[in-house]
Amino acid sequence: MAHLVLVPVRVALDERLDCSREPAANAKNVQSLVVLTACLLLWLQPVQCLKLPGNLQLADFASLVFMPLCWSWLVRTRRPLRLPLLGPMLGILCVTGIAAVASRDPMSGAIVLVTESYLYLWFVTLALLFGSVDEVALRRLLWVWVLSGLANGALILMQFVHPPLLATMNGMLSGRGALDPFRPSGLFENCNSASLFQLSVFVPLLALRLRERTTAALAAVLLAMMLGTGSMGGALAFATGTAVMMGSLVVLRQEPRTFLRYIALGLVGIVLLAIFVALLTALVPSIEHRIEYVLTGRGEGSANSRFGLWQKGIDILLRDLPAFGVGPDVFKSIAGFGMHNDILSFAVERGLLGVLFLILFVVMAAVHAVQLGRDRQSGNGALVHAGMLCGLVAIAQTHEIFHQRPLWVMLALQEGLWWRMLRRRVAEASVARLEPEVSPVESGELASH
Repeated sequence: MAHLVLVPVRVALDERLDCSREPAANAKNVQSLVVLTACLLLWLQPVQCLKLPGNLQLADFASLVFMPLCWSWLVRTRRPLRLPLLGPMLGILCVTGIAAVASRDPMSGAIVLVTESYLYLWFVTLALLFGSVDEVALRRLLWVWVLSGLANGALILMQFVHPPLLATMNGMLSGRGALDPFRPSGLFENCNSASLFQLSVFVPLLALRLRERTTAALAAVLLAMMLGTGSMGGALAFATGTAVMMGSLVVLRQEPRTFLRYIALGLVGIVLLAIFVALLTALVPSIEHRIEYVLTGRGEGSANSRFGLWQKGIDILLRDLPAFGVGPDVFKSIAGFGMHNDILSFAVERGLLGVLFLILFVVMAAVHAVQLGRDRQSGNGALVHAGMLCGLVAIAQTHEIFHQRPLWVMLALQEGLWWRMLRRRVAEASVARLEPEVSPVESGELASH
């Protein structure tokens, strides 16, 4: 008669987990509206070429509707409200506030403080959404993110193959915005930001857990789209993240056969990509010069300019630097450009404490990424979070990405999936404690029924 005991126990457990929620029909309707606005936000991510009031983007205007609506739904349905990575983020904000007051340009520091506070609230809201919606809604959000990346990536490839298109689009945006004048960027103002966004799309793609062949095909297309921006930082981040993912298959999952299978798939993808480039070169002879210019033509000049900026930052560090740095966003007024290195930028502009809180932020996110990677039920795609984080650390050595929204969306998805994993484990442990032991005789009787 064990089944007569287990069924009520499971029902009671489900009621205990969901007892504080609104009636199902009403909650479902509100969730659909929240998911719809979140889909709009994710779809508008690449549209960053327009000049809008307050330096905002279209996705920010969608957020002005999404965030209050999402918080209203979370409160009304009494979902657990968690603040991910709160400790290190509070430390960063406090140090930023002190550095802003102590700097020679407090207004620039205040703008940075407001920006980072807004980004954190934005990140928390998305993380709560990813962690709270049902599986169907979560997959819908992931698909919208992937399709947005494919749409912007298709535009990048068209701009790559047909440069006059980029010039035409810039002409159409004259006075209302701008695209990168030198390299394909889709709907982004800067090709490096476009590359980071295209890189971020690998995270929802692997989180969808599609068939291996489908995932490999879409990943190859996304890689071509990302490389079309000509961003060496994006290429470095992809290579670093892929290497970490492959290593995690052996270290975290102990699956050497899967590792070898993925290596084989990767080699096939490289061969197909090489064949595609060869055919494209044969059909469009001028494309060879375009490939050389976009992918490698600006590498030496870009590297030299970064070395010069980093040397200026190091020189400031070696001088009598204040305890909280020269002030947030002040280095730009000193050197004429940003630092193009997040760690060095934090050290120069916010001092030692700023760097320590940034490192703590990364370490806490890395712990969650590793826990997700070790979770067998999350599939091998969960290893993408550890790879993504290492890739972001790599690209942060040549670009400043702490204020880039794709970074925060990727982290929000990681935290949301991490909460879902914890809830599942708690539910499984609770059921295991409540399940009575079934004797072999009783098991035989249940099987006969």
